[in-house]
Amino acid sequence: MYCLREAVIEPVQGLVYDLSGSLLAESTVWPLYQLYYSFPWMPKHITKVIDVGESILITSNAYGHWLAEDLGSIVHLISNYPNAKILVSKSAPKYVRDFLSIIDKDCIELEGPVRVKNLLFVSKSQDSGWMHPKDVEEIRNLPQFKAVLGFDLPTNSVYASRRNTKRSPRNEKLIELEFQKSGFEVVALEELNFMDEIKLLAETKNFAGVHGSAHVNSIFMPEGASLLDIVNENYWTELGPRITDIRRQRYFPVVFPGTPLDPVNMELIRLGIERLQSE
Repeated sequence: MYCLREAVIEPVQGLVYDLSGSLLAESTVWPLYQLYYSFPWMPKHITKVIDVGESILITSNAYGHWLAEDLGSIVHLISNYPNAKILVSKSAPKYVRDFLSIIDKDCIELEGPVRVKNLLFVSKSQDSGWMHPKDVEEIRNLPQFKAVLGFDLPTNSVYASRRNTKRSPRNEKLIELEFQKSGFEVVALEELNFMDEIKLLAETKNFAGVHGSAHVNSIFMPEGASLLDIVNENYWTELGPRITDIRRQRYFPVVFPGTPLDPVNMELIRLGIERLQSE
């Protein structure tokens, strides 16, 4: 944890640069060559300055990356520096706005890159695992979250729909119906308030869905809960196995061939549900 003097920040991804325009590698978990390829921006001649004492940036990355890569550091900083000013992108998504409501803090909205006099900062690294156990611990120990976690006898069975987002198999509606027949509630998690989403997962014993950012929510499920991961053979990250291992949960992959948009063989789905409910 550092206090950076005279840093330039890009408020959406949380990238940090020095005044010469050089990117701090510690501000991202991504390889720098990949980052420059996908986000080729060099901040120069930034004139807007934020001088409000110590400040903390709350990023606006895509939900799964924000929860897995950013929120742990943000919570750590807020917990240790409760009087620091909060900086956030003016275009922050709903889940970031929900989080601001949860921690009940005013913020300074940023329309773009700015120069910050005193930026509180936790360095990131390209760790051997994703996400890091310390981040899981930090998030779960935030008092507002901790108050709704820890159900010893969870009862919910939840299927997280991806039909309104990308990488949804063409027959996901049929997949949803199959889970509903087995007692699962089908939920579009992105439509929930962030705190309601956490409460729902805290009471969930069986969590299922197509591989994606929703599965990061497994960090809020109790130990012993189960994740059924419907995953394409060509798009399978370590996210599910990693989190369920950290949280001492059970992991059940259902692997289907082709592309992430191809239909999933329904017999695979039925077998996956049977295995989940029999163990």
